[in-house]
Amino acid sequence: MFFIDRYTAKTAEDEKEVQARKQYKRRFDDEIHGAPPDDFRNLSIIPTTEDMDIKNNVYLRPAKIDGSYDSDEHYLDVQFRLLREDLIRPLREGIAGYQQGGSKNSDLFVYKNVGLEPAVMHQQTGELVFYANLQISKRMRMNKRLIFGSLVCLSPDDFKTRFLFATVLEREKLIEGKVGLKFEGVLEVNTKWKYCMVESPAFFEAYKHVMTALQVSIVVK
Repeated sequence: MFFIDRYTAKTAEDEKEVQARKQYKRRFDDEIHGAPPDDFRNLSIIPTTEDMDIKNNVYLRPAKIDGSYDSDEHYLDVQFRLLREDLIRPLREGIAGYQQGGSKNSDLFVYKNVGLEPAVMHQQTGELVFYANLQISKRMRMNKRLIFGSLVCLSPDDFKTRFLFATVLEREKLIEGKVGLKFEGVLEVNTKWKYCMVESPAFFEAYKHVMTALQVSIVVK
């Protein structure tokens, strides 16, 4: 009787697993063949706070290896979303590692106690630039970090709930421990706070141009 009960329980578990796999396949097929949840042209190229949530389900469809895409729009949508996730994922996972175990548990270099100076007009571009004061060694001031166009994420609460995104606009003053930042999608920046800052491993400038081209592409019907 004991063996019969074990067999019955095992059979029930197997059936649950089969049903779960079928349900996952149906959901996967719906995502691949169904309409996307939103227009990729309306998605922000710069990351958002929601993008940093490791639990957030990202809508992605695989690139076609065999066969053709359903339409030009299908192709553009797939490529844009894959590129965007390729840009954002290393930053998301690096911040998640930092949240779980500090700097030692993250692949990202963390700049702590970063102060921001009030915004000034950049002489070459006319854009508003905030100079970030970094507590870094002389050796780090000479390395290849924080190059023009790099994406950085700043947080006043140690990456718990608040995320601000900026790109490096000027690095000539890095020898002085300063880097010029252009904030993206931020109306107001508090220069009285101290921030933690990380640099994205993916070079934002290269992704931005390709993703912008995909968003402005016109599909001829």
